[in-house]
Amino acid sequence: MKFELLLENILSDVEQANKTARSGAGAVGGKAITPRYVADTLKPGETILNFGAGVPDKVTGKYFHSELLRAKGGVVDEYDFGRNSTGALGRKYQTVFASNVLNVQSGPEMLSKTLNQIKDSVAPGGRVVFNFPTVPRYNTMSADEVATFITAVFKAEPMRVGGTRQAPLWEVKPAKSEVHPSLKTLKGSSIERHKRSVGKKVGPQIYVHKDYAGEVVPSDVLEKAKGILAKTNPDFEYNSIMYDTSNGTVRFDEAPDFDTAREPHVGDMVKVDKDGKVSTGHSDSIWHHKWLWVKEDYPGFDVNKSREWSRTWLNKVPEIAKGTDNSFMSQLKKYKVTDENIIP
Repeated sequence: MKFELLLENILSDVEQANKTARSGAGAVGGKAITPRYVADTLKPGETILNFGAGVPDKVTGKYFHSELLRAKGGVVDEYDFGRNSTGALGRKYQTVFASNVLNVQSGPEMLSKTLNQIKDSVAPGGRVVFNFPTVPRYNTMSADEVATFITAVFKAEPMRVGGTRQAPLWEVKPAKSEVHPSLKTLKGSSIERHKRSVGKKVGPQIYVHKDYAGEVVPSDVLEKAKGILAKTNPDFEYNSIMYDTSNGTVRFDEAPDFDTAREPHVGDMVKVDKDGKVSTGHSDSIWHHKWLWVKEDYPGFDVNKSREWSRTWLNKVPEIAKGTDNSFMSQLKKYKVTDENIIP
């Protein structure tokens, strides 16, 4: 969506954040405290993500803060809400900074999502720098309340390195995440999330829970497909999305038992191709490794338990897992995966 149109149509929390993130005094320019602090403390060659970068200069096509940090020797990428065409959220950075971002989150839910996106972009041993100015603010939270959110997400307390108590500049170094041993089939193939972030990739197709679709599907493709779905099947409820990278198709899958079933079923589906053509269908097939669809913070089911179930049968079943309830159950019994706590 063009920035000018965004200014005229406040249609969502994302648009609100895009509209206001650069509007405060000192948000962009040499006086902006967040990028200035990063510039003063970075090391040459340091990888940096400008999170919530806004839109580039209309004349130069460049981002002021990013150019400032590049001049200091930083290697910088940009990301802004709803815009991830560079794939920035799929990579890890030594420093992630967010200038005038936390203050334009509409409430706790959006703040939590944003903080988790930032956390997932930080490399091990890296840091995050963000400010919380008093103007503008699109939530009623105090700086202390936001600091509590930060601590909960990063498992580390933010340290104030500038600003004031009411409008702080924070730096936080996330606690080292729990390391999960990699999963492999008996033939040695790795089972891991798409780009070590989120999603299950099968050939050109990527499967992902709807809550994380924006990190896998290009924003313009996703929004177009969702708009067509809303017009053609307004009452359709879905939990999963399949994105085909080879042809731009987006498929919305009902997955009615995604949270409750060990191997969820596809269910009803609505497919929107690149040209806007819509088709529907149904499948009773099951999915394996549903934890790949989500991140560690997903609240709908026990992600660790789901991953450990994958480990349990991967260590015993030498074949490709079958795609229906009965056929997969037969495989489990054939290879004596018969723990009564696992197989009903």
